[in-house]
Amino acid sequence: MRDEGYCKYQCELTEEEILLPTDPTPFFQVRRALWKYGYIGQYDDGIGFGNLSFRSAPASFFISATATGGKDRLSEDDIVEVMECDPYRNRVRARGKASPSSEAMTHWAIYEKCPACFAVIHVHSADLFSYLRKKSYPATGAAVSYGTPAMAENISAVVDQSREGGVFYTPGHSEGVFAYGRDLLSTFQKLKHLRMECCNE
Repeated sequence: MRDEGYCKYQCELTEEEILLPTDPTPFFQVRRALWKYGYIGQYDDGIGFGNLSFRSAPASFFISATATGGKDRLSEDDIVEVMECDPYRNRVRARGKASPSSEAMTHWAIYEKCPACFAVIHVHSADLFSYLRKKSYPATGAAVSYGTPAMAENISAVVDQSREGGVFYTPGHSEGVFAYGRDLLSTFQKLKHLRMECCNE
């Protein structure tokens, strides 16, 4: 049985309605496109996969809520603000109507390593995963599982600190691919470009 959809950290959640700092339209557009590609979704056993986030200030970021992979469209109630992550204590502090994605700590680690980046997308795709491995893209350790302090620590070895961001895959998290960059639309374009390259192989 897959366990990708389960949070492995302790979450301190303040249940309240949050005010998004920017127009969420790009978030919903990108998320809908990823869902149509099958990069975000739900496995037959009911476990969801895939998530995305953005930030407007260094101190916090906004991420899709856990267990939303099966939804074809999200609402503002499905966006959670992550205010603090502590990988050493395996703890996340957030506020919103639901808990943040199980990958919240990985998103946090990418933002910490790449302050110039303001968007992170995590998808599942066997084709993209195999293509990135074939082309020797950066990868986390094979024994490193998703949503763990070890994954957060491992991020520093694979993240490009430039504003343009990059892409890496996670051998210890089957089919897992991460893209990050200056905003959600340009980060999504990285995945679209890779998808075209992969299909033309």
